[in-house]
Amino acid sequence: MAEETHVLFGGKLPGKGALNRAMKELGFPLAITSATRSLEGHSGYLPMIVRREESGVEFDTFDGRAAVEEFAGKDADPRFHRSASFRWGGDENEMLAGLCAAAALARLVEGLVLDEAQNQLLTVDQAIERARESLKMVLPPQKKPRDNLPSNRPADIKRYLKPLLHERDDLVLVGRFLFIRPVRHLIRGAFFDHTGERVQLALQRSVKPLYHAPDGISFGSYVGTGWVVWQPHFRPLLMTRLARDVFARVGRITTFGDFAEYLSADEDRRHARAYQLERVTALQLAGEEDRAAACLEQLQRAAETDGRRDQAVDEHWKLVADVGALCERLRRREVETIKTMKLDHLWESSPFPVELPAAERAKAAEPSFSVLPWLPDTGSTLMRSAPDHAGETIFAKSFYWEAGKIVLLAPLTLAEAEERHREAEDYVLAARLPDGFLMTIAHSTSWDRNDPRPLELIRPLRPKLHVHVHTPAHTLYTDTYAAPHGDPELLAVWSFTVHNRLNVNSEWYAFLNFQNGELGVHDSRNPGPTVSTRTAIWPALRDVALYPRPKFGEYADMYARIRSVLRIAGHGELT
Repeated sequence: MAEETHVLFGGKLPGKGALNRAMKELGFPLAITSATRSLEGHSGYLPMIVRREESGVEFDTFDGRAAVEEFAGKDADPRFHRSASFRWGGDENEMLAGLCAAAALARLVEGLVLDEAQNQLLTVDQAIERARESLKMVLPPQKKPRDNLPSNRPADIKRYLKPLLHERDDLVLVGRFLFIRPVRHLIRGAFFDHTGERVQLALQRSVKPLYHAPDGISFGSYVGTGWVVWQPHFRPLLMTRLARDVFARVGRITTFGDFAEYLSADEDRRHARAYQLERVTALQLAGEEDRAAACLEQLQRAAETDGRRDQAVDEHWKLVADVGALCERLRRREVETIKTMKLDHLWESSPFPVELPAAERAKAAEPSFSVLPWLPDTGSTLMRSAPDHAGETIFAKSFYWEAGKIVLLAPLTLAEAEERHREAEDYVLAARLPDGFLMTIAHSTSWDRNDPRPLELIRPLRPKLHVHVHTPAHTLYTDTYAAPHGDPELLAVWSFTVHNRLNVNSEWYAFLNFQNGELGVHDSRNPGPTVSTRTAIWPALRDVALYPRPKFGEYADMYARIRSVLRIAGHGELT
């Protein structure tokens, strides 16, 4: 079960180095591991060292007064118009990381800390005291008995990949990066990222130029979600997807021209500008100056507002236009990266293609790579597409998105799914509805019979239902769980988020606060600023939003109610 704490503030966030210094001054035994950049713009996992052990928290910022009021109510200090959220799972070190970092950050930005678990606003001094008390309660690592539980630590990652590395001597694992050897200019492979849970991995397909800093951006998409390392299907599925979705893709990238095309096809919307500018650099290094200039001009036209040019785009062209100076600068960076990452034995120093005559540029290419031979493809049987025919239902352990489609992971028979339902274990139901839409219902309890962790770390929960409805144009996501102060078998629809599938933007969000009887709506469907409203939950809406927990395999009444709530709350019909 995830826990969160929020820092409410105004103004700018400090750099990671400043936060490290503040935590050191307070006597907190932790630090951010890569502290060369600002916290501004950071989104996702923030790796840290807590008492000499790898740990970390999820960190995100939310801007606007509405975000502050969502957490702290309308009476929150009017100076605050931003919030920084720290989120962690059941691991004690992650909890310490979140509490200590939040207290230190609040001190730097002169903010307040919202303890979400107790719904209490803390002053800086109170937050610091709470963090110190938590440090006293949690024993240091040397005083705790060690366990042999599988985790996402580098030593465990090495163990998971041992059969593959034995089979393929053209692959090498350095820390959390599995990549093709030797390296000339591009590190091509898979990065095994942290998550907020010790027993989960995030698998990223990655291409990283050597001329970027080791802790800089890595270009590529995440492959799948929820890589739980103790699940029986984890290793065979990992081997399959490494071959199919990582190395079959990056192994074809041998030139900077290939890299430029990869950047265009694999663009991460969170870092779109970085991808576009990197593409310009890659084309320059490939010796394709005309294409680089055309790409930059296209970017400039897209960025122009009120006839004004984007200065950042012009500045980037100044950096890359002089090819000789560019190559000299990037070569120095490559040498620095090789030294920092200790890759001397894997590096084949090579000129950039643009420095060679066109007929000789193949000499600067990365080595080609084929995924064959690979380990047996046992993971493909663990994946199944969503149901196609109206009324068809499929059960599975979980699901993920791939190329805009849902893939069901570890399919279950009807008997297996019913047993998991009876034992309150996690599972997913996917059904093709009569109107042609697809509905997925994730029964979530944070419990699985295969989980090797001690019971006190698992904390089984009363089942929640995370429901998605997928239409050609939209994806609706809603959280449905126990109703407040009532029958535990009565469910309540608490929130709705409607995404546009074409641009993946959130268009409409609503939250039903049954404690204070209020409906909050944020509508972004029309041009201009988001329209936010708050109204009382009227009886007709409440009657539809509260309903009996469905029995195993039932979903028709739930679907009808969800559509009714959506319509009554002001969104209208799904299309």
